[in-house]
Amino acid sequence: MADIPPSRSRSTESLFSPGQSTPTSSVGDNSSDVHSRQTATTTPTTTTPNTPLTSLTHASLLSPSSSPTTPLTLLTIGFGPASLAIAIALSDHLSSSPSSPSPPVLFLEKQPQFAWHSGMQLAGTQMQISFLKDLATPRDPTSPFSFLNYLYCKGRLQKFINLGTFLPARREYEDYMRWCASHFSRAVRYGTEITRVDAVHNEETGRVDRFNVHWIDTATGEPGRATARNVVVATGGSPAVPTLFAPFITGPDARFIHSSQYATSIPHLSTALLSPSTPQHLVVIGGGQSAAEIYVDLSTRFPSSRITLLVKDTSLRPSDDSPFVNEIFDPDRVTPTFELAAKERAEKRERDKGTNYGVVRLELLERIYSELYAQEVDEADETRWRCRVLNSRTVVGVQRLAGGGSGEGEGEGEGGRGVRLEVARTGVENGERESIEAGLVVFATGYVRDAHVRILEGTRGLLEAERGVAEAAVVETEAAVAVAEVVEAAEEVSPVVEAVGDVAAEEIAPVAEVAVPEAAAAVKEAPATATEAVLPETTPVEKSVEEEVKVAVEVTRAPAVFSVGRDYKVQYAEGAVEDGAGIWLQGFERYAVVDPST
Repeated sequence: MADIPPSRSRSTESLFSPGQSTPTSSVGDNSSDVHSRQTATTTPTTTTPNTPLTSLTHASLLSPSSSPTTPLTLLTIGFGPASLAIAIALSDHLSSSPSSPSPPVLFLEKQPQFAWHSGMQLAGTQMQISFLKDLATPRDPTSPFSFLNYLYCKGRLQKFINLGTFLPARREYEDYMRWCASHFSRAVRYGTEITRVDAVHNEETGRVDRFNVHWIDTATGEPGRATARNVVVATGGSPAVPTLFAPFITGPDARFIHSSQYATSIPHLSTALLSPSTPQHLVVIGGGQSAAEIYVDLSTRFPSSRITLLVKDTSLRPSDDSPFVNEIFDPDRVTPTFELAAKERAEKRERDKGTNYGVVRLELLERIYSELYAQEVDEADETRWRCRVLNSRTVVGVQRLAGGGSGEGEGEGEGGRGVRLEVARTGVENGERESIEAGLVVFATGYVRDAHVRILEGTRGLLEAERGVAEAAVVETEAAVAVAEVVEAAEEVSPVVEAVGDVAAEEIAPVAEVAVPEAAAAVKEAPATATEAVLPETTPVEKSVEEEVKVAVEVTRAPAVFSVGRDYKVQYAEGAVEDGAGIWLQGFERYAVVDPST
């Protein structure tokens, strides 16, 4: 019993005390309550069933403070697996320490309900990691929120054991997480889109002791706000859309969808666009697990269509899930990795990418290769295969097709609409190209994980590297306002310019200098960056010159880099934030790891 956390250890004496009946099996009970099955083995059959977890003390305490003046102890932005694991850990802690005070917390989520990779919930797809690495087991194997207890509560534990696998279906794992999330519904506010986070200074100390988090209700458009001492930003990634494809992903005839939207979009696409009875060419771009899964799904879903997978790399590559390599995910590897020099740490991350990024599970690779080989048995000419995998390919041009026929260059699908992809060999984009006409293109091009840069813009002034920049921005804004006044004054010269008609520019310049000499002098002295700042593409009439200039200057600033420590806590300037308050990042890319030697 030494390895079982004290909070959950039970002696055999308490389990089989005098007067208590011997535990009986409850496999037939299909209750979904997280604790009902655990207590069924220790409680007489005459006992009233347990109260659902959402009304137990440790769960009911996970709710926002009712006082608007009292800041929350914790607020998380995003309620995906990371934030859900935090909720579970806090719940487990409270259940093991009934006397501990319950901190007020709140979880904000943009989606209308809990969902995990809904766009990639494809039939037959499995997890790529062991179910034992669930939301609770590695931290506390006795937690009621383990995947095994989920199976037990759902009445499927015995049958899952019979499967003999560590890799459950992806749909089942999402259901497991949704089941966990349902127990924290009172602490979660769904349908909230975060607009910004502001720092609040303590009037006595002058240091930041809390943060205001602002949002918009996606259903009503109403603004909202909450104050918290600690904020975790865990919004996940947004689809990475290559610039080349951006103009083609919107509108009523969008021919491009990102892998994150595939499973939810493909059933609703018009039958005219993807009719199984009408041969069409469907293209997938990418070289990772998502691209391979979509390629296989399309080939099965549309048996009469041609399917092509374009891979930028020289080949599809297998993921490395060997035991030694997988030790990089062990908790005891965090500190040694953090203590590496920046260059060595970057090199290590690059070497370890084969565990998860741009790779495919070996079983799926073997299936794809086997099916390609079967086509070659029947047809030696690869160009005539229905399904193809083209390696070392890069899309260098995109053109929307429109026409009424189905001839060469006239497009495909209803009304002859479609797209033409210009494809070149990777690395030789200026060489020979091939043209592919398609009715649909799915790009599995990954995600951009930099939402925190926008969300935390209001706190960038607390960063050590930004203190001097903030002062410079004020000076630049003042200079920009001066130039704006010059531009406004110069507009008075326009009647003179119109009067001279075709007079050369050299002759117009002296006229301008005579009309507004002080303006001409100011232009010569103004910095170039400020001059550019007062020339936005569109100048709203209702805004003053000063307002427009300030907006333009702010937009031209480079994105902030938020340095984090070993625990991913944002490292603001020393003394800027009080102890016991702060912001943590989870799952982002645009941050720098603080050198542990400093």
